[in-house]
Amino acid sequence: MEVMVYGNGESRNKFDKLRFMGNYTTWGCNAIYRDLNVDNLVSVDYAMQQEIYESGYVRDNVCYFTDWSVIPNADDMLLKTMKMDFEPHMIHETLQIDRTDCVIQGKDPKTAERNIAEALDFNPDLDYNDLKLKAEKDTGLYITWVGKDKVKNVEYPREWCAGTTAIHLACQQGATKVYMLGFDLSSYDSPLNNIYKGSNNYLPEYAKGFNPVNWNLQLGAIFGEFKDVEFIWVNPVHTSLDGVRAKFKNVNFLTYEQLYDSIR
Repeated sequence: MEVMVYGNGESRNKFDKLRFMGNYTTWGCNAIYRDLNVDNLVSVDYAMQQEIYESGYVRDNVCYFTDWSVIPNADDMLLKTMKMDFEPHMIHETLQIDRTDCVIQGKDPKTAERNIAEALDFNPDLDYNDLKLKAEKDTGLYITWVGKDKVKNVEYPREWCAGTTAIHLACQQGATKVYMLGFDLSSYDSPLNNIYKGSNNYLPEYAKGFNPVNWNLQLGAIFGEFKDVEFIWVNPVHTSLDGVRAKFKNVNFLTYEQLYDSIR
C-alpha cells in the first residue's frame, strides 16, 4: 500500500495536492482539513482537536486524536469537579446541545511554568518570551461534547508530534511506501515554518522555529522500526538530513519535480 503523508511545512505549498488524490491513501495533520479532505487526519493538540470536531469534519472523515477517551453520560458533578482547578477563561467547552457524552482533556498551566523553568535551567540562552509563548499554548481545560463521529484514539505512539504520529500510524496499517511531503523540520534560529502559522490554534507568525531534535528522534525511530517500508522524503530542506542518508537505507529523497515524474 502506497501512502502520502502531508506535513504542514511551507514546502508543501509547492505541491498540487489535488493532482494525485484518489491514487494513494492520504494522511494529514491538524489544520489541513481546512483545505483538503484526507483519508486519515491526525491531531495531537487539544485545541485543534476541538476545532476539528466542532467543524463537523469528524462525522464523515476518519480522524485520529490523542487522549481521546469518551465519557458516556457525563454528569454535572463530574464537570464541576473538573472545572474547579481552572480559571473561567481557561475552560474551553463546546455547546452541549442534545449530547450526553463528552471528552475531557487538560493542560495544567502550572506544568507549563515548570517546563519553562526547567528549559531555562538547561539552556539559559533561550528566548524567554518565545519559550513562554510555546509552553503556554493550549493550556486550560477542554470539554468537547461528542456524538456520532469517526474519531479513533491513538494508542501508540504517544507524546509525538502530529506528523510523525501520522507516519507511524500509516506504517502500522500496512504501508509499503510512504511519501513524506511538507516535513521541513525547523530551526530555532529561523522563523516558524508552518503553512498555518498565525491562524486559529497555531502559534503567531513571529514565533521562532523549533529545535528539530525530537522530530529527528521520532523519525529515526520510525525508519529503524519499519525497515521494510520505503520512505520517500520529498523536498527536505534541513541540514540535519545528512545523517539520515548515511544511517537509513530505506529512506530516499526527491524534489517535487522528481515526484511528479515518478508517479505519473
